[in-house]
Amino acid sequence: MSLFTYPVLEDPKRSIRLLKLVDGPAVECNIYCYLLADCPSYTAVSYTWGSSSDIKKILINNMPISISENAWHFLCQMRVHSEWRWRLYWIDAICIDQEDFEERHAQVSIMCPIYATAENVFVWLGISTPGSDLAMDSAIKSSQLLCKTSSYRQIWKDEEGKAILAICQRKYWTRVWIVQEIIYAKCILVLCGSKSLSWGEFGNVFQSLESIKLIGWFHRHSYGAEVLASPAAVIFQQKSKWEEDLMRKEKGLPFSILLELYNSLESTRLVDKVYGLLGLSSDKLPIDYCKAIKEVYNDVMRVCIPQCHSRAAKDRFANLLSQVLGLLEGNSGVLTVEDFMDKPAEIKNSKGR
Repeated sequence: MSLFTYPVLEDPKRSIRLLKLVDGPAVECNIYCYLLADCPSYTAVSYTWGSSSDIKKILINNMPISISENAWHFLCQMRVHSEWRWRLYWIDAICIDQEDFEERHAQVSIMCPIYATAENVFVWLGISTPGSDLAMDSAIKSSQLLCKTSSYRQIWKDEEGKAILAICQRKYWTRVWIVQEIIYAKCILVLCGSKSLSWGEFGNVFQSLESIKLIGWFHRHSYGAEVLASPAAVIFQQKSKWEEDLMRKEKGLPFSILLELYNSLESTRLVDKVYGLLGLSSDKLPIDYCKAIKEVYNDVMRVCIPQCHSRAAKDRFANLLSQVLGLLEGNSGVLTVEDFMDKPAEIKNSKGR
């Protein structure tokens, strides 16, 4: 059986590939190319790649291809769902030819339009684990029990609160790429194993806790403080802020501000701590996975340092960027703040030359 070869995209900056599951004894898909501006309805998947050592084989267009175990689990779950199995899906690690660097550069540059154009986005938290089904069911229940001072109702029992906290602390919520994927999604469904709930139902959990906190019943809910401080709650709050500020969503924020907001988020490749935020940025930076970390650092410095209004701000940004990209102080070949400071004019000689 021959190795899989990707069908060529007409224009990687305007086209995408979409997957469709087909019936068979194993996971099998067909893949199609479309212009993004003229493609049928599709679902974009937001998920974590997982370890590169955990791979599974599937068939695409009758040819074998290796994919991450987490993506494989997602496709397996979709195969057994009567409605979702017939959808078209965009899954980055599968739909982008990861061996073609030029294509990767082009496709990463249109990630936000890909998620914004999708009919809906499936947030895949991963397979079921002990307590995850309870968490998903409890999240739906608790979202319906908004606490009121005149009629107090406890929204969860201790074991339910513990289970909800576990899914709110899953690795998914700590990844840098999910920020733009969630912010630009029109309609989100959160999936964990065979369970699902809407983004609104998921967010109501945090809103219910905020209401409980205001009326003084917070102490009656074990794990409530931890859930409100969880990575999932932070992402929900960030999406709400972007939705409220249409100018921010339309034009983006300076990259220096984005780095301050999201520098703690993780990525497999260090450069993705930069590239994973560019879709939200008003600054234009080149995307090139062939560049060394130092070159990416210099690209960002050239764009962002001139925007800093004080020496202290320049130093603060440079230090943060070097930490995020794992560069140690004194690295040769990298730009420093001094390189952007105004140099004193040369003193003219007595002849006035």
